[in-house]
Amino acid sequence: RVTRKRRSDHWKCSLGVVVLAGVLFWSGLSTAAEPEREIHPIGASVAEFLDLALKMNPERAAASLEAEAAVARAQGAGQFPDPMFQWTLDDISKTRSGLPERVGVVKYSLQQELPWWGKREAERTIATAESGEARGRLADVGAEIALRIKTAYADYHRVHLSMDQT
Repeated sequence: RVTRKRRSDHWKCSLGVVVLAGVLFWSGLSTAAEPEREIHPIGASVAEFLDLALKMNPERAAASLEAEAAVARAQGAGQFPDPMFQWTLDDISKTRSGLPERVGVVKYSLQQELPWWGKREAERTIATAESGEARGRLADVGAEIALRIKTAYADYHRVHLSMDQT
């Protein structure tokens, strides 16, 4: 029995080594197949740094979401309000204990509010204008970020040139 156990342990160990070697071999092939990329620091150029800043800026992300919400509000503006359904129970007879026994009349009603002429069109116009305003704010935020980045990059470049001269 001892020899069987040692053989099964040897088999498990050999299987583990083969699996590990296979994994290492395949991972080496996959990394060798990929072409080497040139690694450069973030912000190597103003355009790259500006793209990255516009993607990651939380202020711009918030302005973008506000613009999306304004566009969605503009699409739903000028619609009729939801209709209202109502039902009423009248002539309820009660037992001696005060509990309802029988309903005499049941009334059903459906109501739809209709706005005055031109009000729906005015709501659409206002919502469209607010949507344009939100898109303008988004463009302003992007321009402010670009201004700050380009100014900082120009200062950096100026300092770098002055260091080269000395």
